[in-house]
Amino acid sequence: MTRSHATLLAGLAVLAATAIVISRGLGPSGDPGRAARAGAVESPLPAAKKSPRPPSRAIRISADEIPAPTQPPHPAGDEENLDWITQRVSDLNELAWFEDEASLRQILGELKNPLREIREAALEATKTFGSTAAIPTLSALAEETPDPVEQKTINEVIEYLKVPPMIDEDGDVTEGN
Repeated sequence: MTRSHATLLAGLAVLAATAIVISRGLGPSGDPGRAARAGAVESPLPAAKKSPRPPSRAIRISADEIPAPTQPPHPAGDEENLDWITQRVSDLNELAWFEDEASLRQILGELKNPLREIREAALEATKTFGSTAAIPTLSALAEETPDPVEQKTINEVIEYLKVPPMIDEDGDVTEGN
């Protein structure tokens, strides 16, 4: 056997040993937490989450704490107004990932915005935020809304928020819907 063959075989042996160690560290389901509980060596790889974030702490918001919606600074149909709408939708999407009362207040305030695009983005951000503290505001809004399609969408978000997230045996959060 030549020296290059020996080096190649040694490299393959190291690669195979590494693959075995990593696969045993992850356990049968690929979850390092389950393997660690079974006494295996914990893998340096992070556990994959089934949900983008854990349930947030309890937030309480009263109706008088919700700010008025942001009014468009430019005339309707203006190019700058379209840019402002795009930016505001982006801002609402970002706010949805914070877990504080101030962010939820801003999102809920935009549910009464005169622009449909902003209201739709605020409703989606409310759903993404995932706090049941939004349900009273959404219920009141559903009663006030004259548009039956928008009312149905609001009620769907309310039902989504009412279903609690499920936690599996590993402690991972999954969506309740």
